[in-house]
Amino acid sequence: MLISFLRVNHHYTNKCRLLVNSTQLKPMSDVPSMPPVPPMPPVPPENPYAAPQSEIIGTHPASGQLASPWVRLVAALIDGIILAPINILVTRLLFKPDEAAIAAATAQGDFTAIMAASSPSFMITLLSSVIGIAALIAINWKFLPNGQTIGKKVMKIQIKSRTGGLLPVNDLITKRMLPLYLAAAIPFIGGILVIVDALCIFRPGRNTLHDDLANSKVVIL
Repeated sequence: MLISFLRVNHHYTNKCRLLVNSTQLKPMSDVPSMPPVPPMPPVPPENPYAAPQSEIIGTHPASGQLASPWVRLVAALIDGIILAPINILVTRLLFKPDEAAIAAATAQGDFTAIMAASSPSFMITLLSSVIGIAALIAINWKFLPNGQTIGKKVMKIQIKSRTGGLLPVNDLITKRMLPLYLAAAIPFIGGILVIVDALCIFRPGRNTLHDDLANSKVVIL
């Protein structure tokens, strides 16, 4: 019985040895190797004197954008400086202050009489305004078809319809220029109307009252 047990035990021991030998790991030389990883390219040293590589966004306003109140003001000043000598000459030709009446009113301390004697009448002021706007149209006739005056040409801005096209010259004159000059000729309130018209440019749409009348806008070229 003992002999039989030893024989069986010896038999299973041999089988276990064979099983262990068959499951041994293969040597590393038999395992296929991975392809080598290519080296990383060298990083060039940073040049401290190189120009910046980030995108630089320009600050110049885009074409078609509404002109700022200050750009329009400078354009109007340029036109006013060009027209001023003509207005002064026309006013001196049409009106001569009554020196005797001014002297008498000054002696009496009557400031109302002084103003009346030294100020042109409504008709003279109106005639002066008509001659002034005629001179303005004549000086800028070459530029009006393109929606510009000399001042607007210098400042690179343009009058356009609110629908996007150019205004006809007739509309520029009758709806935009003439009403403003006639309003300025009204005694006492003419200057106030001109100031109110100018201040309206600070509204969100940057349009004056004469822009509203002509359905126009002023844009950057």
